Amino acid sequence: MKTKLGPKLESLFKLIPMNYDVIWDTCCDHGHLGLACLENNKAGKVIFVDQVPKIIEELSLKLDKIAGLSRERYELQSIPAQEIILENKNNLVCISGVGGEEVIVIIKNLNGKFDLHISPQYHLFEVRRFLNDIGFKMIKEELRFEGKFGRELLYLSKDGPFKIDPIGKDLFDLKDERHLNYIKGITQHLKRIKDNDALAYYEALF
Repeated sequence: MKTKLGPKLESLFKLIPMNYDVIWDTCCDHGHLGLACLENNKAGKVIFVDQVPKIIEELSLKLDKIAGLSRERYELQSIPAQEIILENKNNLVCISGVGGEEVIVIIKNLNGKFDLHISPQYHLFEVRRFLNDIGFKMIKEELRFEGKFGRELLYLSKDGPFKIDPIGKDLFDLKDERHLNYIKGITQHLKRIKDNDALAYYEALF
């Protein structure tokens, strides 16, 4: 792999199977995930989407430097992610590095058949509830740490084998201090905003 990925993106990359026609990278960490997918032939085509023109311009320069890469294998779109128009193919949409509320907005505006590969920064409870309500199922989920920050990685499909747990309770190792601190941070936030519904699920872990 030529593109260097941090722990979160490397884990996201490893979760992606090699059976998608199109991978949509909503410029997770400036398109590094999509670049790695191209370099390792994870999909027939990768479409990079970002509403910041400078990021798209920088990506274009990086793509030009990949030896032997056909322009038919990628596309660059300088638009908000919620304006994506999916191709009538086997799509995987990757969303990472943004808050849960934005993740929900993006997904609400997608039409057609697609799987999801997401890692919201916040509001995981709301994201999980929303995805369950619109018929998604879990394929695989992981909890990865970058320094002291935990990130939940969710790979989902409407044909997935598992029901979405409200908090992903099987992710947590209660003997691991990092996991305990991660849960503590969430519960403290939920207490501050008085979200007793979500709080009850986390407190039930102990």
